Amino acid sequence: MKILDVLKYSGSSIKKQKGRSVLTILGVVIGITAIVALNSLSGGFQVAITGQLSQGLSANVLTVTPGGGFFGGGGTTTQLYISDVADVDAIEHVDMAIGVMQKQVTFPENLTGTIKNYSASVTCVDFSKYGQFYTTFSTASGIGSILNDNKSIVIGHGLYHPYAQNDSVLVPLGENITLQWRNGTGAYLTYSANVSGVLGEIGGFSLSGGPSDRGIFLPLEMGRQIFESDQLSTIVVKVDSSTKEVIDGVTAAIRSHFENGVSVLSSTSLLGTLNTALSTVSIFLTMIAAISLFVAGIGIMNIMTVSIMERTREIGILKAVGAKDRTILGIFLVEAFLIGLIGSLIGLVGGYVGAWLIGKILSAVMGGAGGGGGFGGGLSGGIMPVLGIDLILEAILFGVGIAVIFGLYPASKASKKPPVEALRYE
Repeated sequence: MKILDVLKYSGSSIKKQKGRSVLTILGVVIGITAIVALNSLSGGFQVAITGQLSQGLSANVLTVTPGGGFFGGGGTTTQLYISDVADVDAIEHVDMAIGVMQKQVTFPENLTGTIKNYSASVTCVDFSKYGQFYTTFSTASGIGSILNDNKSIVIGHGLYHPYAQNDSVLVPLGENITLQWRNGTGAYLTYSANVSGVLGEIGGFSLSGGPSDRGIFLPLEMGRQIFESDQLSTIVVKVDSSTKEVIDGVTAAIRSHFENGVSVLSSTSLLGTLNTALSTVSIFLTMIAAISLFVAGIGIMNIMTVSIMERTREIGILKAVGAKDRTILGIFLVEAFLIGLIGSLIGLVGGYVGAWLIGKILSAVMGGAGGGGGFGGGLSGGIMPVLGIDLILEAILFGVGIAVIFGLYPASKASKKPPVEALRYE
């Protein structure tokens, strides 16, 4: 029996058992859909985050934070103060260093007639230097201007206009915004300042003290006065070269100065760590999704075993007319192959569509204003699933492979049936 004849015969057998074949293929579809959806969505999420986090940063920018931070580190935790900025600035190969003070505040609004308190992060910096580190700290695509007069503040685009569904403005340009917070003794304090500028839309993510759509930005001197503190959250450092040797040398010098009580991160190392973490999560999710495909494989084996029992007489007739054991084996393996191939192709389409819908939902949820309690980060371009040729091939090979492997036992069993016994089977 020629290969083409085997394909035709196996295809006709699948057509004759439409109901059973559809249920068998459905198991493969579910498994491949889950794998493709999770991987393509994870890839899209990784691309979106990497794009947002790398916006406005270059490879020669370092961030210094107290202690080991999220990404590890050793030694005791050293707090950062404004006086430390000059020490870091004096290190060889450092072009510029700025201090970043961050505080959490709330502010009221009564736009809808009901007073609500919104939460926001306040970033206190030297405006003139801050823009040299982060190109997104600009009102070029926003409105107003950035005044370094210790009397005016700048807000992110998300605070100015967080309502995508209408034209309402939350914090108007040129008006005062009243900040509210509690100091170290628990006393409730307020401060009002004029909004002089609104940043252009950034996209929602903030990397190491960088600008964000939901942020409020104060001159550092104003922050020192109203918060009555010189303690910094971050020191951002610009190095005169992006070579590994210079970056490593400056990093070592900063850690040595603070006796290993700080964490020093470059934008490239931070993005690399994030990509590694996201890849690990993607693999873990794929392994979970693969379980459903193995369950589908067991279903294929069970259904093919039942099918072989029902087609015992058919097998006997094929052997009686000269079909060899390997031909019978090939017929049933091709059936398993076709089931896996059809299920994989449908699963590819279903997985991509599912990932696209989930991405749209996540983008809408993450990008919306956080009701009356605060604001969450957003993804300016949305989360678009990434379906590369490697994922397509892996999904097809995985789906077909599982179907063929689990179909091997019943196919082998069918090929070994004695023709005489098979013909006698009722």
